[in-house]
Amino acid sequence: IITNMNHSLWLILVSASLAGVQFVYAIQFACGTPLFYNKLKVPEGIIAIIMSTAGPVSGFIVQPIIGVISDSYENKLGRRRPFIIVGTIFCALGMAVIANSTKLGVLFGDNGDGPTMADHTVALTFAIGGLWVMNLFVNVIQGPARTLVNDLAGEAHLQTANAIVVFMMGISSVLATIVGAQFIGDSNSSNPLYQEPYFYLFMIGVGIVFASSLPTLLAGKEAAFQRPENEESISFFGVFKKIFIAFYTMPREMVYVVVVYFFSWAAYSPLMIYQSQFYATVVYPDDSDYGLKIGFYSLALFASVQFLFSLISPFLLEKIGIKKVYFTSQAIATGCYAILALIDMKNNVYMALLFTSLVAINFTVFNSVPFALTIQIVGTTEAGLYMGVLNSAAVVSQTVANTIASPIVSHFHSISYGIAYGSIYSLLAMFAVLFLNTSKNKPKNEMEVRKESRKPLLA
Repeated sequence: IITNMNHSLWLILVSASLAGVQFVYAIQFACGTPLFYNKLKVPEGIIAIIMSTAGPVSGFIVQPIIGVISDSYENKLGRRRPFIIVGTIFCALGMAVIANSTKLGVLFGDNGDGPTMADHTVALTFAIGGLWVMNLFVNVIQGPARTLVNDLAGEAHLQTANAIVVFMMGISSVLATIVGAQFIGDSNSSNPLYQEPYFYLFMIGVGIVFASSLPTLLAGKEAAFQRPENEESISFFGVFKKIFIAFYTMPREMVYVVVVYFFSWAAYSPLMIYQSQFYATVVYPDDSDYGLKIGFYSLALFASVQFLFSLISPFLLEKIGIKKVYFTSQAIATGCYAILALIDMKNNVYMALLFTSLVAINFTVFNSVPFALTIQIVGTTEAGLYMGVLNSAAVVSQTVANTIASPIVSHFHSISYGIAYGSIYSLLAMFAVLFLNTSKNKPKNEMEVRKESRKPLLA
């Protein structure tokens, strides 16, 4: 028992940088939409485009490339940790730019109190630029950090390790949203915290990113990569060739994992972007400042459910089975997305809190199971590459889902319908789960055999 406890504590330390990653995402989606909407006067439809390009597109570009390079990167710190260091520095820089975007805007000629988006052109430029830098480099952290956990956990502890990752993400989200709620109040108040909440929250994020990466760098000790004698280092064009080959010759079992992950993320993405604003405009349309504050608490409740479910999910996955747990959680999420539009949520805060928080059960499952299955299918040799492929599926799904959500919200003049449309993808995810191969009883060398014998999917 003590050995298992020590192993779990060590995995928590190794996973710490992913808590920082989640803090970045929590602040981005809790504060990003209100920042653009309330402070920079950007219409809701355009906000969806901004939020669905910076994160997803940068993730699609960065994660597979960093995954390929980190699989065979030669450095005394190991394969993954150098990327976590670089990502931490520049992610923090991007957050600092976002935090100071309105101040920089006024400094360079914006009308800080202007009622239109045109009055905030410079601030908007800095905010979007910082958003891109932050997202590019949080992906530089995320891919190697997630792969590092799976590299070091050992095959017997994959589900536990990935549950711990979600556990750390949950704690981070609770912290981010509860802290964030304290900064939301009457925007006309003389309290500087209420006047500039985005500055304080993004600057707190800078400190959290640095503080969370340190335990990972200290505890996640990995052996330096030793390149085989006859193997040449991969070239710049070789990186893209390897990514293309990975997509082209992907094991069929891996295809099913990617498809499920794609639809699960597509279903959740509109809620992810709009949740805090949902409470400000749908639940409390007559008091948007209070609604936004409740929106932060709803995110904290979501994260609390995520945190609690991550504690029992390894047991449920082991006793009930991966497919049954995944299918059930996806079915719950499907109902929740739809109900948010089918029931009038104006001033119906408890109903809204119930259905936005229950989605966290599915969020916990689809942020742990696919990663564990990926390692079972492809092994650790190409873990970085296929983690990148998996995350590419997520970012593409976010781009697709949120781009379509934008005109839906504009057409119906309600965020509820933008969120509810995610139930379509959720139904598709439920169906795709049935095709997952969750068998653990694979010969130890089967992964290498598959690599040698697998045929191109597109042939």
